[in-house]
Amino acid sequence: MKKIFTFLFAALVFVSCNNTKKSTVLGDEKAGKDIIGWYYYNVMQDSYDSIPKLMNEDFYNDQQQAEFIKTLKERDSAYGNITSFVLDKWEMTDRDKKAKTKDFYFEYKVKYENEPAEVVEKIYLAKKGNDLKISKFEFSK
Repeated sequence: MKKIFTFLFAALVFVSCNNTKKSTVLGDEKAGKDIIGWYYYNVMQDSYDSIPKLMNEDFYNDQQQAEFIKTLKERDSAYGNITSFVLDKWEMTDRDKKAKTKDFYFEYKVKYENEPAEVVEKIYLAKKGNDLKISKFEFSK
C-alpha cells in the first residue's frame, strides 16, 4: 500500500511539473503575441512615436530606432496600410536560466493594401526577467 501511494505521489508531481512548463510556454507565446500586436496596432494607426517603447534598448539605440521608423514609413508609403497580419510560427530560440533571459522568434504573414503577395515578417523578442521587448526585425521584401 505504501508503494502505491509513493508511486501515485510521484506521478502527481511529474504531471503537475509538466503542466507548469506548458503553462509557462503558453504564457510566453501570449506575451509575445501581445507585444507584436501592439507593434502592428501602432503601425496601422501611424503611431510611430509609440513603437520605440516596445523595442529593446540593448539592441536599438536612438539612431537605430529612428532609422527603423524611417524604414517603416517608407514601407507604408510603398505598400500601403496593413490589412492583416497572421502568426505563422514561433519558437523559443535561446534560454539562460541563470541570467533569466529568453529569446523568441515569431514569423508573421502580412498583407498590405498595395502589395498582392503576402509579406513574411520575422520579429525577434528578448525577455530579461519579466521585461519582453522587440530585439530584431527582418522583412522579406
